[in-house]
Amino acid sequence: MGSTIQIAVVEDEPGYRKQLDACLREFARLQNCELTINFFNSGESFLKAMESMRYPVVFLDIYMGGMSGIETAGIVREKDRNCVIVFCTTDKDQMSKAFSLHAFDYIIKPVTQEQITRVMTDAMKMLPDVQKYITLKSEGQNISVLNSDIMTAVTDGHYITVQTKQGKRVTSRLKMSGLLELLDNDERFLIVNRGILVNMDEVASMQKGQCIMSDGTKCPIKSTDSNAIIQSWHDYCFKKLRAQQEFTARK
Repeated sequence: MGSTIQIAVVEDEPGYRKQLDACLREFARLQNCELTINFFNSGESFLKAMESMRYPVVFLDIYMGGMSGIETAGIVREKDRNCVIVFCTTDKDQMSKAFSLHAFDYIIKPVTQEQITRVMTDAMKMLPDVQKYITLKSEGQNISVLNSDIMTAVTDGHYITVQTKQGKRVTSRLKMSGLLELLDNDERFLIVNRGILVNMDEVASMQKGQCIMSDGTKCPIKSTDSNAIIQSWHDYCFKKLRAQQEFTARK
């Protein structure tokens, strides 16, 4: 699996910049994703960069020489209401001002790997621009498929066929376990029967005995696990709805 995301770190202390860099890169290593991290030592230099570059995630110090992080965030919000702003500072004194600007989170320095992992995991669920993908070998070629484009995956012997929302079929010599490894615990995917995996974002309905996809494809549900499978889909939909509501409330 792969994914990429552009991140800005606005921090005037070299030690804290180094610490954030290490935590973010460790997160990227563990999640097998690609982060492009740009560093700025002032709010002014970051805002100038924003004129030509969009940063979906910004880690922002509050106490800096020149423009403060709170002032910087106020201008960021005028330009980009959906940007995920994470304040990193030395105390809680500015917390109320930070959240009035719809901050995504507020971290007290020194930051820890646990904090950065939690924040980035939550942020990536909110960002439509983060595109995760897998690469399958098919007919001698490496073919990349966005996770979000996968509709279903069905095994047949030693092969698996991935069908996309666009109607494309990619067949690769791969077991279901191998595909799950490539998907790297992407929670939107669910096994509904032996050798059949579906993208829950594309499930139109589930009934006893079958799963109906948004394109009309019908997949049989394993009868002995039917209730648990249907419940998993309902739980996923509820969790997704709550996440969307929380993100909207932060805007």
